[in-house]
Amino acid sequence: MLMVIINGKKQHYAGLFDSYKHDIVKTWRVLKTIMRKDVVNKTLPEYFNVNGTKLTKPDDIANAFCTYYTDVGASLASKIIPPNRSFDTYLTNRSRNSMFLTPTDPMEIVDIMNKLKSKKVLDLTIFPLSAQWKKEQSLKV
Repeated sequence: MLMVIINGKKQHYAGLFDSYKHDIVKTWRVLKTIMRKDVVNKTLPEYFNVNGTKLTKPDDIANAFCTYYTDVGASLASKIIPPNRSFDTYLTNRSRNSMFLTPTDPMEIVDIMNKLKSKKVLDLTIFPLSAQWKKEQSLKV
């Protein structure tokens, strides 16, 4: 009996999607209906169970949430088992042909561009790079 219901729902929603395939708004309505986004529970539970204690007062519930979220990071961190090997033991077959780039800043790039010979270095628009650089800098001011 359950399979008949499941297959019936599949066929029903497949038909809806097929009929709404050119209407994105109606397609999203069907998706929200399937995901039950149309049902919103606007009532709070009568109590919260915290470590076996029923909390009903809003202040007690708020303090319990505060305590939980304050302590959850340290609690989870204390459960992490330290590895018995160093991280570099996992790095095998190191490449001798690797490269490392150090961080830079805009002033270093400006200095490098100012040292370029403008008559020999051209960008894709066939303007000298230094002229293009000065033009861009003047637009930023």
